[in-house]
Amino acid sequence: KERKQVVLRIKSNQQGFGNKHFKFHQFKEAILDINTWFFFFFSIAYQIPNGSLTNFVGIIFTETFRYTETKSLLMNMIAGAIGFVGVIGFAYTHHWIPHKLGIATVVVLISFAFSCVLAFATESPKARLAGYFIYNICPIGMICCLACFSANVAGHTKKITVNAIYLVGYSTGNLIGPQTFIDSQAPAYKGGQIAIVVTMAVSAILISCIYFSYWSENRRRDKLMAEGKLEIPHIDNVEFADLTDKENVLFRYTL
Repeated sequence: KERKQVVLRIKSNQQGFGNKHFKFHQFKEAILDINTWFFFFFSIAYQIPNGSLTNFVGIIFTETFRYTETKSLLMNMIAGAIGFVGVIGFAYTHHWIPHKLGIATVVVLISFAFSCVLAFATESPKARLAGYFIYNICPIGMICCLACFSANVAGHTKKITVNAIYLVGYSTGNLIGPQTFIDSQAPAYKGGQIAIVVTMAVSAILISCIYFSYWSENRRRDKLMAEGKLEIPHIDNVEFADLTDKENVLFRYTL
């Protein structure tokens, strides 16, 4: 029964079973697909704040907010709790709003707004602290994006290629992040905080581009289908074939 459910699920999402053979045309499609590079640059931009805050949040608490090390740890626990509750809340929200990419876009915009509070509300330490706390819902955006590009990239070779490119971007962002906090700018580290705002703004633009790209392609295919102009490949059980999302015109992107 469970195997049957797995097969039916794969059939419905047009992902296919794939195979372990490297297919150069799928590799080429992955490289030429603009969404691959949207995800690549999004992963860089979105991870720069993660790389910087993960390494320097303790310094920000002790030098900018003038907290003791003990209080800094306690405050960071609050931030972690907010992130944890946010992820659990997303899991429940998805039952009523099954649009992962839409939720990710909203979360990125919220994170961007509160990163601005963290960076620029210099006259109000409490507002800056609140900005940092709420900013910690940002992992939801990354989780949603991972789920979306996993569901929206079909074809075994294309999927592993896009995944590899994404991970390179992820690692690059985490490497760049700490470099934005320069010793000469202590204790405010204004350059690092502005970098967080800028990269979050770039992330918001890129994820909006991803959403529009998928939405417009779904709309185009639906329109052609309604007009009877969609050229459906003559392949038995096409939903099980190792076709990419570009090759399989019956494929629809998850939003």
